[in-house]
Amino acid sequence: MRQNKTTIKLYQIILFFSLLLVACKEETTYHGLSGELTGTIQLMTSQGYTEKDNSGITVTIDGTDPLRSTTTDNKGHYSIQELETGTYNLIFSKEGYGDYKALGYKFVGGETTDIYGPLYLYHLPTITFNQLYIETQDNYYNVDIYGSAEVDVAPEENRYINALIFLSKTPDVSFNKYLQYQKAYYYSGEKLHFSFNLDLEKYPPGTKLYAKLYSCTTTTQSYIDINSGLEIFTTLAQPGSNIAEFTIPELKN
Repeated sequence: MRQNKTTIKLYQIILFFSLLLVACKEETTYHGLSGELTGTIQLMTSQGYTEKDNSGITVTIDGTDPLRSTTTDNKGHYSIQELETGTYNLIFSKEGYGDYKALGYKFVGGETTDIYGPLYLYHLPTITFNQLYIETQDNYYNVDIYGSAEVDVAPEENRYINALIFLSKTPDVSFNKYLQYQKAYYYSGEKLHFSFNLDLEKYPPGTKLYAKLYSCTTTTQSYIDINSGLEIFTTLAQPGSNIAEFTIPELKN
């Protein structure tokens, strides 16, 4: 009889703590850390001037299921309500503009969180390049690279041209597959001219390289790709120039 009472008492204690654990779990779920994410996005021209109408920008919360998204009003404001606490990739996009990506954004609910800002989306340039040409010249310590490309440009955009040139040891060089990039922004007549030098320790004589040129906005935007570790620019005009091939020359005696 005493053993039965002891067993019953032990069962009651186990049941008590089981109910307490369930109650605590329900309380945490009830409070749930969800909240409102708000912010402002400003549209910009490719030359860096503000635009008046900031509507129609899509804000996507990558990592939500189902996928959460919204669009901005004419002032660039957006709001996403009842977003659960978590780490997300925020993608801001509009047709004709370069994407802005905030990767690994940690959102904590419980209140309204306003993303610092405003953030900016730049209109992609309409400039394209044809006939990219590159020649080399050694100067004893490193190699100077000289290049030019024919420019197809709208009259209103011919004041100042910005470009990035990407280099690789493989012919499939592109903005998302390269070894290094350089800025190129000197414009004269109907051609873009640029020059830079390469480190001979990194590219010894005889190294064959491939190059591709893209026009870009005055202010470039980019993110780091977690798989390749490369800096990916989102404000480049596609598809870019032809691919030019050149070889690092032997040093002069």
